[in-house]
Amino acid sequence: MFYQIIGITILGLAVLPAAGCAAIIPWRFEIGKSWYPAPLKMIYPAAVWPLTVVSFMAAIGGIVLALAATEFTVIWYMSLFLTLIALGAGIAHASYIRRVTRPHTGFAETFGADWKHKLPADNRMLSQRWLPFRYSHGRVIRKREAAIWAFKESERERYLLADIWQPAEDTKPTGVAFLFFHGSAWHFFDKGAGTDPMFRHLAAQGHVIIDVAYRLAPEVDLIGMTTDVKRAVIWAKENAVRLGIDPAKIVVGGASAGGHISLLAAYGHDHPDFTPDELKGRDASVAGVISLYGLSDLRAYLSHHGGRATITGKPAEEAAPVLFNALNAEQMMMNLCGGMPDSAAPMFDLADVKNHVNREAPPTLIFQGEFDFITPKAATIQLVERLRDYSVPVIYVEMHKTEHAWDVITSMANEAFPRLRIPAFLDSQYAPPTRAALYDIERFLACLA
Repeated sequence: MFYQIIGITILGLAVLPAAGCAAIIPWRFEIGKSWYPAPLKMIYPAAVWPLTVVSFMAAIGGIVLALAATEFTVIWYMSLFLTLIALGAGIAHASYIRRVTRPHTGFAETFGADWKHKLPADNRMLSQRWLPFRYSHGRVIRKREAAIWAFKESERERYLLADIWQPAEDTKPTGVAFLFFHGSAWHFFDKGAGTDPMFRHLAAQGHVIIDVAYRLAPEVDLIGMTTDVKRAVIWAKENAVRLGIDPAKIVVGGASAGGHISLLAAYGHDHPDFTPDELKGRDASVAGVISLYGLSDLRAYLSHHGGRATITGKPAEEAAPVLFNALNAEQMMMNLCGGMPDSAAPMFDLADVKNHVNREAPPTLIFQGEFDFITPKAATIQLVERLRDYSVPVIYVEMHKTEHAWDVITSMANEAFPRLRIPAFLDSQYAPPTRAALYDIERFLACLA
C-alpha cells in the first residue's frame, strides 16, 4: 500500500500540470481582463511535445497502478481517474501538434501545381514539418556588428548595424538575401533575439541572411524604422557582388513589429513619406516579404486584447522612453505616430499596411497565430484579402490555437535570464509551429531563388 500511495502521488504530480497546460490554449481569454495566462500560452508551443510524452507515460503508469490494486480500493479509483485525465491531456496535446503542423495548399495555389520543381535537387531542407529534434546545420560564416549605414548627426556618428550570415565556401550560393527585422514592440530588444538557429539553417542552404538592428522608438518614429528597412535593402543591392547575392532576389521579413515595418517597406518602397532625400532615386524594391505575426493596422491593435490592456486614459505629450513594466498605449503611439488615432489620423493611415497594397506588391508569406493577443487575426485576414484582390501572390498560414512570439519566446527567456535557464528540450526551435514555419520559409525562399 505504501508504494501504491507513492505511485499515486508521483502520478498526480505528472498528470495535473499536464492536464492544466492542456486547458491553457483552448481557453480563449480576454486579455483586457487578465494578463496572467499570456506567458503560459506563449510558452505552450515549446512545451507541448514534452507534455505529450509525459501525459501518455502517466497514462501507462496509471494503468499499471490500477492493475496492481487487487481490489476496488481508493487506489484503484484514483489510478483510473488519473489515467483518464492523462489520456485526455495527451490527446489534447497531440491534437495541437497535429493541427499546427498540418500541410496546406498555399504553395500550390501561389506558385502553381508544379511548385516543388522549383526546389533545388541537392538541398538541406527539412524533410518533415515537425520532428522533436534539433534540425541539422551546415557550416556557415557569420560576421557580427557589420556597419551597413552611417547616420550623420551633430556630435556623433550613428551606424545601422547587422549580423551577416553567409554560406560556407563549399556551399552553392542561391543568390537570395533574406533581410530580417526582429520583434520589438517597436521599442525593445535587439537583433539575434532567439533567431540564430533559423539563420544558421537558412545560410547553410546557400542564402545570405542579414539580421538588422534597426533603430527603435523613441529615437525614431515608425517612418524612421521603415526607412531603415529600405536602407538595408539599398545597401544589400549596392553591395550585391561582395555579398554574393543577386540584387533581384532580396527578401525582407520580420516578426511582430519587425514584420510590420517589413510589410510597409515592401509595399510602400517608393512611397514619398518613406523616402528621405538620401534615398531618392535608389532602388528599394524587393522580391518577396515574410511576416511572422507582424502587425498591419495600429487602429486594430489598439482595439485588440493587447492594445486595450495597455490603454491608460492618460494622454502622452511628447516622445519618451517606455519602460516595459509601465508600457502604455498612449506613450507607445506618441512615439510611433505622434499621438492616438483621433489626433494623428494621417499617420495611422500611413501605418496601415493594406493602404500600400498594389498590383506590383511582391509575393508574400504571412504567419498568424489564431489566438494572438498582440496581432489581430481579423486585421491580418483583411490584409490577405486585399492582396488577393490585387492578384498579389500570398500564402497565409494560420497557426492553430497559437499565441504571439511562439518561435522565440523561450530562447529569448534564456538570453534574458541566463541563471534561470530553461532546459534545452524546451527551446523554441523545437516547438511544432516554429519548425512548421521554418519548413515554409525555406521553401518560399527557394521558390524565389
